Amino acid sequence: MCFVSRSLVWLFWSLLASVTVLQVKRINPTSGEHSAIIPRNETRCTPFICSKFLEQWKKLYIAQKEILLLISQHTSPSMLQQNNAPKHFDLYNYFIDICLFQLMNLENIRSKAHNWKMQESMMKYVRKVIHRNQNPKNCRNIEVIAYDPKSICGFGCQIHHLAYCLMVALGEGKPLVVKTSPWNEFGSIFDVIMPLSQTCHYGMIKTNHLKVKYIEVEDEFPKKEILPRAFRKYMMEKIEEFHTDPFLWYISQIIIYIMRLRPNTWKIIQPMKLKSPIVGVHVRRTDYMLTEAKSYPIEEYMKYVQLYFRKHETTSKISTKSVYLATDDQQIIAEFRNK
Repeated sequence: MCFVSRSLVWLFWSLLASVTVLQVKRINPTSGEHSAIIPRNETRCTPFICSKFLEQWKKLYIAQKEILLLISQHTSPSMLQQNNAPKHFDLYNYFIDICLFQLMNLENIRSKAHNWKMQESMMKYVRKVIHRNQNPKNCRNIEVIAYDPKSICGFGCQIHHLAYCLMVALGEGKPLVVKTSPWNEFGSIFDVIMPLSQTCHYGMIKTNHLKVKYIEVEDEFPKKEILPRAFRKYMMEKIEEFHTDPFLWYISQIIIYIMRLRPNTWKIIQPMKLKSPIVGVHVRRTDYMLTEAKSYPIEEYMKYVQLYFRKHETTSKISTKSVYLATDDQQIIAEFRNK
């Protein structure tokens, strides 16, 4: 067996042993603990233990994932095949299946050490903070953060800019008001999404004598302590009890607030009811290929789609495999169906 395969074997079994120990600690409680299945809205761990567990879990999960990617991307069946091994013994796919099985185990362990109560509490708290910040009772003689979009870009780009501005506004504790400038075929992006405030809007800067601090997404805001990825420490400590990336969770709450679609938008997009498991794939082509990225073949995307379903099939059968494809190139749809 070559050096690469020996290294992989050593890494794999070392990691397998550590995961097994972790599982035993979680599954076999001490004599003083209750051995019943943990309900979704309860947790055994204290805040400190939850955060420390998730910290170690994240390291373990990433390491396992890296081993999987190393095997699938940089090795081949011939590299992991001994000369005297039986022909039917496929060590390459065996390692991949074991890695996927361990990832599934880790995900199951993760769900059992999740502080659901804290998550629900923080969701309510953060959404209340955003709503209160954006909807002062009296929008008169107060200071606001104002944003005047200067560039017309795509939907994702616009949402990104609004999220940046809203995060700064929350850090300042001032409402964000946005000028309704034309956007593509719409009067503004707020023809698609709900306004960010029900009580304050950009036109009130003059009519209600508002003090204003303008923000430019292209420029550096003077207060660096409130720029992404910065947010309140006490919030981070709470989020660490149920999420391995506190900022990612926090910014997702801001995006959820911004992405409140208007009723007519819901009618147009007609949300589909999709069965789990489903893989979402985004293939960006057209103008994106000119300056920002390079094109990848469909096989590159499908490799990870297949690994995802293969992971789930280590523990259960999948009757229907679904892929949700988002793309700006219609030719991609036919290619995906053929794969």
